[in-house]
Amino acid sequence: YLFIDEYDNFANNILVNAGREAYRELTHSSGFFRDFFALLKEAVGRTGGGLARLFITGVSPITLDDVTSGFNIGTSISLEPEFNALVGFTHAELEQLFADFGQDFSAHRPIVDEWYNHYHFHKARQAPVVNSDMALYYLRALVRRNQPPDDLIDHNVRIDYGKLRHLVQIDRQLADRQLADRERADADAVTATSRLNGNFSRLRAIIERGEEVSPIQTSFPAEGLLRQDNFVSLLYYL
Repeated sequence: YLFIDEYDNFANNILVNAGREAYRELTHSSGFFRDFFALLKEAVGRTGGGLARLFITGVSPITLDDVTSGFNIGTSISLEPEFNALVGFTHAELEQLFADFGQDFSAHRPIVDEWYNHYHFHKARQAPVVNSDMALYYLRALVRRNQPPDDLIDHNVRIDYGKLRHLVQIDRQLADRQLADRERADADAVTATSRLNGNFSRLRAIIERGEEVSPIQTSFPAEGLLRQDNFVSLLYYL
C-alpha cells in the first residue's frame, strides 16, 4: 500500500515561482514526475508488482491532470457526498473536542462560525463543516492561555494565501513573450497592464458579492488557469 500526501506541492511551487515552462518540463514528456506516476501505474496493474492500493491527496487538480493522462486506474472521491465532512469538523465533533479539553464550545461558536465555518464539499449542501486546522489553532490558544488567539488566522494557512497572487497574475514568461511579440513603443504600459489577468476581476467580484455560482471542474491543465471557470474551481479546492 502506498499513501502520497500533497503529491502536487513541489510541482505547484515550481508553477508559482519558476513559471509554466519549468513546470511543463517537470510534468510533461519525459519529466521525472510524470515517469514516477507511470511506474506506479505499472506496479499496480501488474500481478506481483508489489503494490496493491494507492491513496493520493493534493490541494489542486492541476498537476493530477498534467501528469496522469492515461492514469486510468484511480477514482477521484473529492466531490462524493459521503466524504463531505472528511476534512473538517462538524459542530457535534467540535462540541465533544472542546469538552475533552475543558472548554465550552457554545461560548466560542459565534467566532468559530464567522471565521472558520460554512464549508460545503458537495452540491447537496449537507451540514457545513469547520476548517479543522483553524479550529485546532483556536482551541490550542484556549488550552494554553484560556482565551482566543489574538490573530484568528493561523500563519500556516496564511502562507497558502500567497499562492493566490500567482493565480491573478499572468506568468512572467508569458508577459515577456507578449512584450517581445508586440514590439510596442509603450512597453512600460504593456508591462503594467499585463500583470493582472481576468482572474483578478473574478476574485474581486467574489469578495464584493460574497458568492459565486460556477460548476466545479474535476480537473484541468495548468494552461487552463486563465479560464475564469477553472479559477473558481481552484478556489474551491484550495
